[in-house]
Amino acid sequence: MIQDVRDIRNNNVKDILSAVRFHDNITRREIAEMCNLSFPTVSKLCNELIELGILSETDIPTSRIGRTPKGLVFNYNRFYSVGVDLQLQGYMGFAILDLRSQVVLGEDYDITHLENLDEILSFAAAVFTEKKSELGLEDECICGLGISVSAIYDKVKHKLVNSAIPMFEDQKIKAIAARYFDCPIYVDNESNLCALAVSSRDKDLQNAVYLHISEGVGVGIIAEGHLLRGKNGYAAEIAHIPIGDPSIKCPTCPGYGCVEPELHIAGLVRSLPDRSHSGRNLREQWKVFVDYIKGSNGKEVARQKGVLLGRLSSILVNLFDPEVLYIGGHIAEVYSALEPYFLDELRKRCPLWDVHPGVNVVCDLDSSLTRYVGIGETIYAKWNPLEANGVHSAPKETDLNSR
Repeated sequence: MIQDVRDIRNNNVKDILSAVRFHDNITRREIAEMCNLSFPTVSKLCNELIELGILSETDIPTSRIGRTPKGLVFNYNRFYSVGVDLQLQGYMGFAILDLRSQVVLGEDYDITHLENLDEILSFAAAVFTEKKSELGLEDECICGLGISVSAIYDKVKHKLVNSAIPMFEDQKIKAIAARYFDCPIYVDNESNLCALAVSSRDKDLQNAVYLHISEGVGVGIIAEGHLLRGKNGYAAEIAHIPIGDPSIKCPTCPGYGCVEPELHIAGLVRSLPDRSHSGRNLREQWKVFVDYIKGSNGKEVARQKGVLLGRLSSILVNLFDPEVLYIGGHIAEVYSALEPYFLDELRKRCPLWDVHPGVNVVCDLDSSLTRYVGIGETIYAKWNPLEANGVHSAPKETDLNSR
């Protein structure tokens, strides 16, 4: 489809910003070459971005006599994204990121006292107002809000489905969030956000699988450089693949033997032979499970879960032929105990894929940060600096990285 003049202009602006985003003191001529644009086009658009306070000019040191060349830097510490992480029941993660997707503020909150999604997002808005005031941020600084959920966001019906957290099921989360946040709002499941994050970190990575296992079991797929979503947003849904124990009934579908009830946090905790811990909350039970499975008494459970994880991963590897398979979420805390059984099963079931531990299989021990980076990248990708509401002049400079 042929783009109109506004689309072309906006795309050119985004190309320029992406060229400058992680490269300080880059010249207009270098930008023109990188973006395959004419020098006059780059110069005109850069001047507009300087006027808006999005770019700044700097002098580039040179030993040559004559005119000092001007470099450009992206004022990434003047514009921010907000991340709300709701992928774990009873807890909320909150972060503010600059436009290099660096977390400048991150905190976790116990929200077990909140009874529904409306109360949770109201609480998140109150936290945002407080932190925005503490950091001295203006409304014009905020480019968007991203919400990470352990559910599928149906992009047609605009509601959450197949949620690992029952109170979120069928909730129109964006409409609820819009009551409390006056900025663009984006919602995605945690595995998609993680896949976007690892793809943004390595621009040469064209095919990747990110398996995220915590409250639920989900996967994000990067195929030929693009996130796989499907018609309704349901692509690569794996929670109900029937490779688990056929005697276990799935709590969220009519079937038996779904993989999620055996690999998510609650399912792993149920593997504890000592049920004396069942009166504790799930977070406390998880700590007991981590110690158990890493000890000598937990080897049989580690073998069973490692084999099941290997079977699930082999399906994904055989379907999508990734360069890298990432394992993230809470299961990363026990991956070392599962690894030998997991890799053995993966090798057996993926004869065409040469597995090199630590290279092709990556255990992400900080998936919380990865989720936030995915939120930051999502907001940056959608951000239109020339049409952003309220961005008509440069906001007050606030260098949060120095705090």
